[in-house]
Amino acid sequence: MKRLYRRQNSGFTLLEVLIVIVIMAIMTAIVVPSYAAYIENTKEERYLAETQLVSAAVQVYLLEQHAAGTLNRAQLKKDLLNKSLDSEDFVLSDLLPEGSFTPGAKIRFVSAVLDTGEYIGLIYEVNGYEIDFMRGREPMIKKMQIPSQK
Repeated sequence: MKRLYRRQNSGFTLLEVLIVIVIMAIMTAIVVPSYAAYIENTKEERYLAETQLVSAAVQVYLLEQHAAGTLNRAQLKKDLLNKSLDSEDFVLSDLLPEGSFTPGAKIRFVSAVLDTGEYIGLIYEVNGYEIDFMRGREPMIKKMQIPSQK
């Protein structure tokens, strides 16, 4: 007895495949920008947490130097400003746990009352961001502009 085999179409049509591709493209267009914003916010939160940790270490440094009678503007500038936090000779190395800051981060400015050792705030620079962390006000985070070369 002869059996008749009927061929079944078991594939997708071109139209069905194109519809799926369009739907995936729309979903990607929605998800990618929100994911990028999420990553940006996460970076800013991490850098703010780093700034708070560095700020606490600077406060300890100021108090120790004031107690020892060695707190002055020249020493403060030499010890803290514009040095990478991961450099071997950085004075806060003992106060900052390993891995608690981004390599290459720097303290650009420290505000303090030198007569009393009172800490007021600092400006912290990390990976193209500048965090202005002053006592008594909200921290200000701004992305630094890289000058274009002509």
